[in-house]
Amino acid sequence: VQTCALPILSPDDVTRAIQAVVPHWCDTYSWTDAALAERIRADGIDILVDLAGHTQGNRLGLFARRAAPIQITGIGYPATTGVPAMDYRLCDAITDPPDAEAWSTEALLRLDPGLHCYYPPAGSPDPSALPAARNGFLTFGSFNKLAKVSTPTIDLWSQVLRAFPDARLVLKSKPLVEEETCAAVRARFAKAGVAPERLSLSGWLAGDSEHMAAYQEIDIALDTFPYNGTTTTCEALWMGVPVLTLLGQGHAARVSASLLAAV
Repeated sequence: VQTCALPILSPDDVTRAIQAVVPHWCDTYSWTDAALAERIRADGIDILVDLAGHTQGNRLGLFARRAAPIQITGIGYPATTGVPAMDYRLCDAITDPPDAEAWSTEALLRLDPGLHCYYPPAGSPDPSALPAARNGFLTFGSFNKLAKVSTPTIDLWSQVLRAFPDARLVLKSKPLVEEETCAAVRARFAKAGVAPERLSLSGWLAGDSEHMAAYQEIDIALDTFPYNGTTTTCEALWMGVPVLTLLGQGHAARVSASLLAAV
């Protein structure tokens, strides 16, 4: 088995851990797709795996060159790549049910009963006692990226909050360090009938332990749709916080359902 690593912007502990357990390592960040394809062919790589899809810094141009006899995509992007030379896409029977082939240029490899694995951050605190028991009211929360908080998501969450007049909602996302962004979020909820004082908005916390500890203030996590959380769903479950999601259409709208079914 030979292993050739694809682009690494900022090597970290995970990079070093993987590097320590593979016999061959090649940092290819500065290489062109053409040069990297030539190297992969020269190294005799049989199966090449893409973990980026159409996200920033991807190397789909490399895969379009058919750098290896078998090419697989998965994990890092929740949809088809549309690249004819990409042979397979990793999924499961919930993220991609039997009719999903019509929406994928790749053949689907269903890893049942569930596609994902989760390894919690080192130093994660223990789950807390139920916050509602000490607060006297329910606290809902979502730590998903703010871009996933769609208008239909806000409308549904607002219905939940109106059904529980004493409840609060905690949102945590990197853009919420900016007061202008916070004001815009409060305005969107106000339009849906939720008073600003019922929202607690928080920016990103630098440390993993601090981030995971923030789940200790939430009774129930609300998932975004039509783009579900993945890591955030796993984090909430690890911290003992139940997650409510909607089963939608397409891989991105079914990931949390897959995780909950696995649990």
